[in-house]
Amino acid sequence: RRRHTRLQGDWSSDVCSSDLPNPASDLIQLSATNKAVERVRIYDVKGKLILQECFAGEQSVKLNIEGIEAGFYTLEIFANREKAVRHFIKN
Repeated sequence: RRRHTRLQGDWSSDVCSSDLPNPASDLIQLSATNKAVERVRIYDVKGKLILQECFAGEQSVKLNIEGIEAGFYTLEIFANREKAVRHFIKN
């Protein structure tokens, strides 16, 4: 059974990292109103880039994080020339 973690909303307003349910296990689903997701990056606690995925301007995308080790991560979401930063725990 896959567990989905979702991040939704309008990123032009300040959204707290607590809006990203934690912990995540297999998939992270990102969706935003009036935004087109272009790229997502995941960094570990040392700032090392762990995963980067590019998208064709979709409003809802899924990231497979099944192969990422358990730990604390930073998620950067690039959409409509804006960047949102969130944090999540992978279990």
